[in-house]
Amino acid sequence: MGVCVLDEDFRPAALVKMAPTGFDSPPEPLRMGKNTFYYYGPGGGGVSYPDGYYFNLRGKILVIDFDGPYENDKTPTAETKRMETKVLASFRQF
Repeated sequence: MGVCVLDEDFRPAALVKMAPTGFDSPPEPLRMGKNTFYYYGPGGGGVSYPDGYYFNLRGKILVIDFDGPYENDKTPTAETKRMETKVLASFRQF
């Protein structure tokens, strides 16, 4: 899992440059708990991609990546995806 804040203004259109291969539009909003995240999953090209979630943190881009494990697929396992949902639903801003 990786977490970072980018020193860039949050705009869904700005997320396109972080998209996996094959995506050319902003990610769709996804409600988790009380917050809205923007999600990119696997892209094209036959390589593994982390599940990437983006959040508007006080006007900047908060990036949360869940990277693997990968088992015969280019996206993290179902177990990881269940964990993602629980972690993101518990997210609170201070």
